[in-house]
Amino acid sequence: STLCKQMGLDYSYDKENLVVMNSSGNAKHNEELFKSLQHELPEFTFMSIHSMGLDVNSYYRILSRAKLLISTNSSDINAFSIVESMVAGCIPIVPDIQVYSEVIGEKYLYPHKVLRPPHLNFIREGQVVLEKIHNFLDNYDSIDMSDDIEQIINKHYSSEQLLNIVDGLTKN
Repeated sequence: STLCKQMGLDYSYDKENLVVMNSSGNAKHNEELFKSLQHELPEFTFMSIHSMGLDVNSYYRILSRAKLLISTNSSDINAFSIVESMVAGCIPIVPDIQVYSEVIGEKYLYPHKVLRPPHLNFIREGQVVLEKIHNFLDNYDSIDMSDDIEQIINKHYSSEQLLNIVDGLTKN
């Protein structure tokens, strides 16, 4: 994409039916949901890349091959890895926890109640997640996230925005 080129990133790899979860090892992510999704969608390769100990280039190569990023975090403090995956062409499917609701567009969110124990919540209400996965994968080639990414970066990650925040803090 143009944004990738502007950022000096090469994500020109062929996309695969690869679904990744890139939560950090200390995140509160729901492994049961991820395993259930693997079971429900055997035609796709699922990869939990948080525990693989990858160097930066290997990490980016995997993101550049994946079509979807699934987050099963019940809490997180930063959405940067989600935005990073979007720049790599991964469509995010993330719970509507506060940090993601504030940064990532609504069309990429699913109800976080699916993540709550017992696992029965996913069994009862996981259809929402499965529908999002199927919809995004079925329509992957026609989905353009460029405007979403640009808005997110301008609003939450631009240097100008950071300078405004710092300026606001120094005036108080």
